[in-house]
Amino acid sequence: MKPAIFILLFLCLWRPSWGQQPPVQPVPVETSSEQVRISGQLYYIHLVLKKQTLYSISRHYGVSIEELKKYNPQLAEGLKEGDRLAIPVVKKEQTPPVHTPPPAPPAETKKPDPVAPPATWTPPPVVDKPQPQPQLQPQPDVTAVQTPDVPGPTRCTYLEEEYRECTAQAYDPEKMTYRVALLLPFDVIPSLNTIADTLKELTAERLRASDNFIEFYAGALLAMEDMRQKGFSLFLSVYDVKNLDNILQQDLLRHTDLVIGPVYTTLQNDTTSLEKFLGYARERQLPVVSPLDPKVENLLPGNPTLFQVPPPMCTQQERLLRNISKRTDRVLLIYEDDGNETALVNDYKALLEARTDSLTVFHYKVEKGLAVRDTLLTMLRPDRQNHIVVASNNEALVSDFTSNLSYIQSILKYPITLYGQARWRNFENVDLSFFHHMNLHLAIPFYVDYRHENVRQFVLRYRLQFNREPSQYAFQGYDVPFYFLNALRTYGKEFAPCLSNMQLNLLQGNYLFRRTAPGGGYLNTGSCMVRYSPDLTVKRQ
Repeated sequence: MKPAIFILLFLCLWRPSWGQQPPVQPVPVETSSEQVRISGQLYYIHLVLKKQTLYSISRHYGVSIEELKKYNPQLAEGLKEGDRLAIPVVKKEQTPPVHTPPPAPPAETKKPDPVAPPATWTPPPVVDKPQPQPQLQPQPDVTAVQTPDVPGPTRCTYLEEEYRECTAQAYDPEKMTYRVALLLPFDVIPSLNTIADTLKELTAERLRASDNFIEFYAGALLAMEDMRQKGFSLFLSVYDVKNLDNILQQDLLRHTDLVIGPVYTTLQNDTTSLEKFLGYARERQLPVVSPLDPKVENLLPGNPTLFQVPPPMCTQQERLLRNISKRTDRVLLIYEDDGNETALVNDYKALLEARTDSLTVFHYKVEKGLAVRDTLLTMLRPDRQNHIVVASNNEALVSDFTSNLSYIQSILKYPITLYGQARWRNFENVDLSFFHHMNLHLAIPFYVDYRHENVRQFVLRYRLQFNREPSQYAFQGYDVPFYFLNALRTYGKEFAPCLSNMQLNLLQGNYLFRRTAPGGGYLNTGSCMVRYSPDLTVKRQ
């Protein structure tokens, strides 16, 4: 019996190797080749494969799981195969953007005796007691001078319209259907009559192509779907702008209540096309919204039903300088004498001179190195707020200037508020921590704040509907029809004089329409103020 027992025990313990399951191998994560830039930040778009985990994805891309969840709200429901994750691009060869200030001067270094500023600098009149200035050698090539007088627009001019009391209409969707037309430069989208049919048609691989106007169209469809769900009855027609002559000849828009487009002043390389269309709209009192082209401003006079959405540069400049007043102690305008931005410099100079009596205009030269920093010290105050406006889009100048200014602000503790230009958001060789530490303010036409709930919901809907990330064109495509359809629903066809009462929470814009001249059209004067906060966040105000 003992041999039988031994054989039975051996058979129970022995398992053939061919019956074993191989260990589960994790699916490797490869860096996505698809990238998008959203509000100046570059993101990978990673397609989640089967058996990939948040841990493996976050480890591969060098971001935390919390960051993945922050940029991808759909992860609240768990990671799924086929998800497309937006992952911020992290430059692994660089350290995170945390500013390390230059070393402080040795303890035995004595503060220089105060002396007069360089002979080449003429200080503005100071009423209070002057502060001691660091000892400097005269710098004949680094000067604070007046910029050359070059004519250019310095003020935005608007018509002071008479007050009009606007009362919301009693809207009944059963009795009142508005006709809306999109006039865009594409030839792949048919003119369908219902939002649902159009959305279904667009999802069928139509949005795969990289086409800005298809993106705009997709955002517009989502806005119209939202309006339909709120009880707004509309009939949508979509036209290709290439067929403009045929549209005008057949009078296809005669019963339309609102036209969004054309998007550009020049159509089919014919500068008279838009003017021809505006003549058609003027005869029929047809509201026309120009959603993307800032050059339409020249056509506003004489076209009372024309609306330009992109705000002009002068409104952005006025918005940027709103916090600067005659009570401000120190205002410094920085410029570079390269001849390319003379008009920009003179615009800021005129605006600042109207706001403050303590303006100093400083010609900044990158090649002067630390000598520039010393000269800046003679112009700033350690005990007062210093407002510094930089009228330049030169990335090399901005990088050098903010580096010098960071030393003055972080080591010497000068209180500084910096004002820059919209293009700075796209600079790649500037330490962003400098922007945050110096409380940088930017005034820009449009800005998407991805922390806002309405933006997050739109991004999620767009991904689900079109399987891609929304571009700035998609956000604009949503905002424009959403705003004007609400105006139609609230005030009817005569909505234009009542737009000043429209307060809507849009995705990326602030709309404030004002008439520029008697009998002319309306210009959007609303810009977005963006502030780089010391807590390393960027906030839209």
